[in-house]
Amino acid sequence: MIKCILVDFGGVLTKNSDFKEFHKVGHEWIPIEELLARWHKAKVDEITLDQFLEGVPNKQEYLNGYYSKERFAPGYRKVLKTLRKKYVLCMLSNHITDMLLPLIKEKKIDKLFDEVLISGKGLAKPNPEFFLFACKILGLKTSECVLIDDLKGNIGSAKKNRDYYCVGK
Repeated sequence: MIKCILVDFGGVLTKNSDFKEFHKVGHEWIPIEELLARWHKAKVDEITLDQFLEGVPNKQEYLNGYYSKERFAPGYRKVLKTLRKKYVLCMLSNHITDMLLPLIKEKKIDKLFDEVLISGKGLAKPNPEFFLFACKILGLKTSECVLIDDLKGNIGSAKKNRDYYCVGK
């Protein structure tokens, strides 16, 4: 029986999940390859947000630009509130914690979930251990969870964890 729905942030709750597109919009402070390399390190806590933003002329302007670029899916609040009446809801996102938390708290998105789990401490999607970690935190079996994600790699990895139900593009 399904008890929990794990929901990705970028590309599911938001319309934009293309990091390269975001980078093009006025933030050409380092080559995209270096930015992506930093991103992958920062989302698993190998480097800090300050290290990720190293070289940015105006860090707050960059962050404000990042936050203003997020376009939320229409009706997401209503859908989550309806689902939460019947299921445990958990946001499961690959992100830099210190970058995402201010946004989800400002928009009160964290209040729509029972648990918010952001990649870190060496764990991120599509690592199958991240999905198992989520189940452990929630006190649930993989067969009791559904993952909603926009990336095929994350869906495929979650499916490797016995009985994990997945919904995606």
